[in-house]
Amino acid sequence: MLDGRVRQVGVVVADDDHEWRAALVESLEREGFAVRAEELDATGAAAATLREKPDLCILTNALPGGALLATGRIAHECPATQVVLVALNPDEEDCLTSLEAGAAAYLAKDASPDRVVAALHDVVAGIPSIPHRFQSRLLDELGRP
Repeated sequence: MLDGRVRQVGVVVADDDHEWRAALVESLEREGFAVRAEELDATGAAAATLREKPDLCILTNALPGGALLATGRIAHECPATQVVLVALNPDEEDCLTSLEAGAAAYLAKDASPDRVVAALHDVVAGIPSIPHRFQSRLLDELGRP
């Protein structure tokens, strides 16, 4: 809280699917997130994130230009920003690769925008968000008990 005001969570959203991006932005803004930029490709997403320094950067995994490249760049050059990968066809390998690249969360794109927003609240609170069906394997891969 600054001067009696709650700080808004800043977000960059990148997806080349206009309808999904617009629905997500609407849900984010309704929930009090501050959408600082909307981008159509990985290059734009990385540039906007480095410029705006948001709390979150949401990328779809099939983003033109390479979401994993953008994730790595953002994680390296803007470590305070948490990257959230949203997958059209989520799978364990893609999830693990995304987390290894620096993503803080991996979500299914077929989730409603409101469900994505709920998961983002978890990410901001420091709670990782990955599909339950992947958690056991990922913990094994990462060598955690």
